[in-house]
Amino acid sequence: MIDKKKYARIRDQIAKARGPLTLFALFLPDEMNDQWDLVVAGPKLRENNFDDLGFVSEIVMKTLSEQDFRSLNRVVVLDDPHGPLQELLTSSVNTSEPIVRDSFLFFRLPIRRGYIFTAQLSSVAA
Repeated sequence: MIDKKKYARIRDQIAKARGPLTLFALFLPDEMNDQWDLVVAGPKLRENNFDDLGFVSEIVMKTLSEQDFRSLNRVVVLDDPHGPLQELLTSSVNTSEPIVRDSFLFFRLPIRRGYIFTAQLSSVAA
């Protein structure tokens, strides 16, 4: 079970240190059996940047219990803006209770379920 409060804390810590986030979400890919991907994007975060990935991962490891951590498949940091982000984001969201989406595509990957904590359209506009 996803501890939404812990993930909201993770999101808030990242945003405090690195500025507003474009996306903070948990995605359960169709082919995964209860292992979630944490996807984070923001103007000051870079894809394929070990410092940014390490920073986000460290906060995740410090915040989640061992049991929570076992339900996580991977942490993904994306560049901002990104085409698939624009396709996903249909409204601005920034809450501790995430919006739930079922059965959608993200980067052409079928997602069974998604918890979207933050989705900021204004940050994504090119």
